[in-house]
Amino acid sequence: QAIGHQPTGTLKVSVEILEKDLVIDALKRHNGSVREASRELGITGRMVRYKIQKLDIDYKRLCGGRHTPRRRHS
Repeated sequence: QAIGHQPTGTLKVSVEILEKDLVIDALKRHNGSVREASRELGITGRMVRYKIQKLDIDYKRLCGGRHTPRRRHS
């Protein structure tokens, strides 16, 4: 057991909580930039957008209601 952490249930739940915290923190550090957050996290922007949806992250609230994450078109 990690110092300062209480058991939270199943491994799946613990991993989801950790993932959500990491994604939120990265997005906050990069002012909502999925591209920059994905670089920091070492995953694709598509994976960040998927995790925003899967982990029920309130992206609009996180970014001050500006916009929703979108794909860049080349």
